[in-house]
Amino acid sequence: MKFSKTLLSVAVTSALLSACGGGSGSSDSTDSSSTSSTTMGRISGFGSVIVNGVHYDVEGAAVTSDGVSITEADLKVGMIVRIKGQNNGDGTGSAISLSFDDDLEGPVSSVDLTNKQFVVLGQTVKVNASTVFDDLTFDTLAVGTVVEVSGFFDSTRNLQASLVEKSDSTEFEVKGLISELNTANETFRLGGLTVSYTGAKLEDIDALADGLFVEAKTSQPLVNGVLVAEEVEGENEGVDAEEGEEIEIVGLITDFSSDGFAVNGQRVRVVASTEFDEGSVTSLADDVKIEVEGQVDANGILVAQEISFEQESQIEVEASLDAVGTTSITVLGREFRVTDRTFFKDESLLNDQFLNLEKLLSGQWVEVDAYQAADGTLVATSIERQEAESGESASLGGPVEESAEPNFNIIGITVTTDGSTSFEGLFPQVGDLAEAEGNLTADGVFLAESVEQED
Repeated sequence: MKFSKTLLSVAVTSALLSACGGGSGSSDSTDSSSTSSTTMGRISGFGSVIVNGVHYDVEGAAVTSDGVSITEADLKVGMIVRIKGQNNGDGTGSAISLSFDDDLEGPVSSVDLTNKQFVVLGQTVKVNASTVFDDLTFDTLAVGTVVEVSGFFDSTRNLQASLVEKSDSTEFEVKGLISELNTANETFRLGGLTVSYTGAKLEDIDALADGLFVEAKTSQPLVNGVLVAEEVEGENEGVDAEEGEEIEIVGLITDFSSDGFAVNGQRVRVVASTEFDEGSVTSLADDVKIEVEGQVDANGILVAQEISFEQESQIEVEASLDAVGTTSITVLGREFRVTDRTFFKDESLLNDQFLNLEKLLSGQWVEVDAYQAADGTLVATSIERQEAESGESASLGGPVEESAEPNFNIIGITVTTDGSTSFEGLFPQVGDLAEAEGNLTADGVFLAESVEQED
């Protein structure tokens, strides 16, 4: 997650900080009363459907994908969904409806391995440690592969992918804000794509205009790089909610100014009583990922009661599980706390879509992404169970905490090197991001076969 230097104006910041008592705090979310609410966020696990840390019972709910009825078995970790229902305030809830609508579907036209991004239908898609890949990986992504992407639009209208899955669909779909509308030629732009709407069916649109958020669909291949739309549909960004309805939404900040900002197209306003968790009012900026809870006012604006900041995952460990607890796992001798927001993905031969902590066993091979909390606790953001190859080396990556050749330290583990260790880049120094491959010795030292400095 990239933190922009653009912040609230000094006057507004000072006023809010004063009113909020320094802008830090955490609200009590354990109210026992059920509340009618709308939630928008990504699925992090199953055994119920877990979204934004709440376990939603979807039995009897209307579950749809692009308006078509599906079952819970069709849902996948990483999907960005909207849920209407009841939030019990104790980490559980019941859904009346759950809807999923992908953001992009089409063939990959280019892949940038260095910057971890690719292009589909003129739209730049960025991936990071939290991106879930289904039926492919970023390293195996190839030009011409048709993919379906669900994610969050950033301040430059690039798509930060939450889920990328291989698709066999012959219908292409792309969402975005209309620009360069040319009514004479009946074309407009969506990002880097030219769309021709000659003969297209217009749905939920009074009139095409620059700045309108739409989805263009076609079953035809591009013609000289132009998408010939068969349908152009007006789309609502944000959350469809009534005045006073409780809203919980996760996404990237866009359109940031002293007057407020948007999250997934939903306008948000900070007030004097807004509480902050894992950050403060001065942490707000374009492209910062947050969770906002509050109520919608008469103008459709979400008045924030609490804003929580999502922590960046810089730690990655790949090794066999030492132990599995009720709320944690131990890998390479270090304990990682597991929360309701921890993503689970199964790439082993078991291929269990509903993988959770209870199904993990000691000795299984996992890849864990994590961050270190302020109190030093390691918190897992994602756990991927894998099928280990015979003799496969473990890996340890993250910020270097100590460095004195031939050793350096990551998350309290001493990494030692010798004459047989291969290096890509210089010897890691304190503050560098580094990754080592090797094995943990009996005395708890990680003997590195290779060391790589990361960007």
